[in-house]
Amino acid sequence: MVTAEKRWYVKSNEESTVDAALFPEAHVPADAHPRWERQRMVIQFRGSDIDNDPFDDETGIPLDYWPKKVYQQLCEDIDHVFPRQQRTALFVLLVSGTMARITRWDRSGTIFSDAFDFVENPVAMRDILWGFSLLSSEGQGLDPTAVLVEPGTEEYKTMDELARERPTDLALAEGTPVPDQAGDAGEPVFGYVRMMFAKSLRSPFWPRWKLSVPTTGGCKVYLVGMPITLSPGIIGRGTRGYVAVDWETKRFVWLKDTWRPNSPDATPEGDMLKALQDAHVRHVPVLECHGDLDQDALTSRYLYTSRGLRTDRSAGTKRRYGTDESPIEDTRYRFLRHYRLVVRDVYLRLERFTCGKQFVSLIRDAVLAHADAYNSPLRLLHRDISSGNIMIRPTIETQASGSRQVVWRGVLTDWELAKSLHDNGQDSQTRRQIERTGTLPFISAYALDHPLEPMKVEDELEAFFHVLLFFGVRYLKNNAPDVQRFVHFIFLSYETNWGMGGCGRGKSNMMRTGIVPAYGALRLKFLNGAENEQSPFNVLIGKALEWFRARYELVDNPGLRKRLEGAKSGEVEAPCISQVAKISNHTAFLDLFDELLAKEWPTGDKTKDQLDEDDEAQDVVAQLLLRAAPQVAAQQDQGRLSQLSGNGSGDGNEKATGVVGDACDERPTKRRAT
Repeated sequence: MVTAEKRWYVKSNEESTVDAALFPEAHVPADAHPRWERQRMVIQFRGSDIDNDPFDDETGIPLDYWPKKVYQQLCEDIDHVFPRQQRTALFVLLVSGTMARITRWDRSGTIFSDAFDFVENPVAMRDILWGFSLLSSEGQGLDPTAVLVEPGTEEYKTMDELARERPTDLALAEGTPVPDQAGDAGEPVFGYVRMMFAKSLRSPFWPRWKLSVPTTGGCKVYLVGMPITLSPGIIGRGTRGYVAVDWETKRFVWLKDTWRPNSPDATPEGDMLKALQDAHVRHVPVLECHGDLDQDALTSRYLYTSRGLRTDRSAGTKRRYGTDESPIEDTRYRFLRHYRLVVRDVYLRLERFTCGKQFVSLIRDAVLAHADAYNSPLRLLHRDISSGNIMIRPTIETQASGSRQVVWRGVLTDWELAKSLHDNGQDSQTRRQIERTGTLPFISAYALDHPLEPMKVEDELEAFFHVLLFFGVRYLKNNAPDVQRFVHFIFLSYETNWGMGGCGRGKSNMMRTGIVPAYGALRLKFLNGAENEQSPFNVLIGKALEWFRARYELVDNPGLRKRLEGAKSGEVEAPCISQVAKISNHTAFLDLFDELLAKEWPTGDKTKDQLDEDDEAQDVVAQLLLRAAPQVAAQQDQGRLSQLSGNGSGDGNEKATGVVGDACDERPTKRRAT
């Protein structure tokens, strides 16, 4: 065990009191730095005040009055270790005065022992520390499929060599001519990819790793540095995205490390991508390899059974709402399994587009991917259309003249929540999880107000519309006097509906009136660069909104719907019928894109992100882009600590809880590229 009086924190670069940690004997730090990548057990010391103990032995629930400072300190320690190491779990010893308890954290929650007085019972403390020292590295929570890359090794030197800029690296700009031979071994390498990889190696406080990914008949090895993207929090899927190097071919790829739901109903994302590739779906990620690592988050197995909670693998059914036959399932406790996925290309964030026409073209590619998947024998709906799941893939295409040049294509990513229409029978409609799929700003108004109904193609196309409007008002020149207010009103507000976040007034009114309000009675207009003329983007938004408005006219008029359902073709005339038909499939939507992309567009219509000056709004948007719509409106106001009820005792003296972790330090960006 090593204690220190000083500790460096990444976020503040300030000295702060440190408690203690257990290290392997060969890697005890000789300086004041905590060496997060080497710690095996975290130890926290607190005063004897009861407020310093975060857990309640009677209920197994985190205390309501747990001080924010105590919570933040615990999160800082754990949230520094988890991202920097490759772990399945972390043991934390909490000491408050003469009382102590041992806790085990993984991605599904934390298990903790009863508190004991180690002065009166020193044998208990001895047994904990001695027993922990006898565990294997895997038993102490380390991932056996990951190996630390040490300085001076062949792998370390290879990573440094591949990070160096080369004159053959391709420029990023669309239209850049590409010579016949470029890059390593004749394969073109984009300069931005190498730069991203080099950036991931710069920090001396982030270790490098050699990760194994299962393949058919074995595994492949990849080298990674600091993650480019990192999901916030301790509890949850813990997704990390890396620009990785294939150790065998020395190619750059994208590696995703996550904890996926371990359920027979949850299809691994790699299987979905393989099916999309076999169905020749365009503009989707190209799969390299993927697989489960045979590592499960164990906390869910320690849940109580005395309060109607179940401990079998259908743990998504632990607490039923309403009657015993209620179809809504509580999925706040999950069985999660460690999973890795590798795809061929490294993408750019959608906001890297350079002008409005290019932005529309990128969204058009994503809609085409959705159309291919929907119209293929797979009959897939994506179910999480969002700005974070539409990426830019710079690629090389041969032109009609025979020359090759860089072209930017939109890619629809993250298909793990996709569901086939073949599965949308009565069973799938009556066994809906209470945790709705989707990302709040982009979920259709209808889906928000009808959370238990299966997603429809109309909902998915509306989600694309919201991506267009959301990024358009942020990055394209327009007449909105207060973009921050607009974003909050249209995209970030919601109402409580059956205990879930229903559609907010702003989005609902917009979809039902067909009017996009810039402010008050002022209608939103997009401007044509410096000339302040209207942009073709207005036509796209206006026509699409007219189609969606017609849908809600039918939704809000049950009498008209009833007459239409009972009438023969042509017997009942309603102007909205032809409009609604345009969003029953992708044809009209894609034709609208093609029609407008054939027109002349301005080149100076992009501006800086108009939310930049509002740090709070930016933070809210970033969080909402990372999670599904909230279950209960009040949960948003709980702040950093979300107390989950319904816990009980497991075997022995161990208890389980679902404390929701939060990011407590400066992190890599929360989206997939630079």
